Amino acid sequence: MSIVSSCRRVAAVFLLTLASVAGHASAQTISVGNGGSVSVGQTPTVAYHDPSRANQTIAVTITSPGPNPTSESHFVTLDGDGHGSFTWTVPNWTKAYFNAPGASEVSVPVM
Repeated sequence: MSIVSSCRRVAAVFLLTLASVAGHASAQTISVGNGGSVSVGQTPTVAYHDPSRANQTIAVTITSPGPNPTSESHFVTLDGDGHGSFTWTVPNWTKAYFNAPGASEVSVPVM
């Protein structure tokens, strides 16, 4: 096998591995309502998706901003495809931060 052929093979394996890691890293998602702001008293749906956690129960933590942040946790059992959701009543906060396993934090303004 030539050096060029070996380099191409290593590059192909690297790109496949990178694509796999990138796909896995972005597989966990949190969404809140329509994706925009929410209003006090509104009851948006909070959804979570992670195929690698199918049929498991996860915690979604919602936190208000400081200086004295308040947090609440909601436990969600995911279906066989890794989808789960719950409704949340928006408290009188200025913003809400949503966190769940493996997902990037979602920040939602409260109007």
